[in-house]
Amino acid sequence: MSASFPPSSTRPAILALVMSGGLLPGCFLDGQVYPSDMAPGADPVDAARATVDAAMPKADLASVTDSGPSARQLFDTTVMPVLRDTCQTCHSSDFAGTGPDYLGGPTTAFYGALTMNARLIGDSPANSLIVNKGAHAGPALTSAQKTDLEAFIVAWNHERGVTAPMPTAATPTLTQALDKFSRCMTESDWDASGLDTLGDQATTQGACTSCHATGTGGNWLGANQNGNSATFTHQKQMPYVLKWVLGTVDAQGAFAGLVPANRFRDKGQEPGTHPKFVLSTARIQGVEAFVVATLARYNAGTCP
Repeated sequence: MSASFPPSSTRPAILALVMSGGLLPGCFLDGQVYPSDMAPGADPVDAARATVDAAMPKADLASVTDSGPSARQLFDTTVMPVLRDTCQTCHSSDFAGTGPDYLGGPTTAFYGALTMNARLIGDSPANSLIVNKGAHAGPALTSAQKTDLEAFIVAWNHERGVTAPMPTAATPTLTQALDKFSRCMTESDWDASGLDTLGDQATTQGACTSCHATGTGGNWLGANQNGNSATFTHQKQMPYVLKWVLGTVDAQGAFAGLVPANRFRDKGQEPGTHPKFVLSTARIQGVEAFVVATLARYNAGTCP
């Protein structure tokens, strides 16, 4: 194609469109992203497209990467250094880290490991686990790092001929699905499932609250919180909601659905330096009951 690669100053507008499957960021409400200046009653998709057209009158999403750097060039120059400096000590088999081995060993293995895992990249940044992860036991990506990763994801999917479908209520993005799931979580289910004492779980180095009482160490688990919603409220937020459910994707990286994450059940028995623990049968059943009840509301569409 003849269109040239847009200058760096205009790429965020394109990335915003691709990230949300066609919508620019403005006001996030009920799983939809609306331009802040949209007229009452206007169609949000048409309004968003008009906003993009105004900002990028000659931009063609299908040609964004045709004259620019390849996905591999973007990865080698901008993404690999991020993974090396920010992620590998926890997520590479070359290190005795505490996280899953997503990167496969030395830096030369990073590209293959990442591009073979559709859940990590997704068909767009909005469906990428890495983009959506945020702060956890490790740090969140900086704004600059996130922008570089998003540009790589867009380029890589473009080269594969993959176009993210327009998100709808029936086919949301991972970002929208996690937001909806969090709105489906209720404190009555939380207390009824016995999760108000989840932070009291004993480990080989003390109760979970000794490390996680204020959100440090990648989780938020305060002391017995029945009648005090701090822990429950934080568990509804990113990245803690990923302890409850994870997104699945199809072969192209499109969001397919939410499934139980089982992180509270599995974390205490995984390799690494995290203190060891075994949840009681009652706690496992409580965690499972909470997720099942929340997913039932999510799937029925009866959430606020």
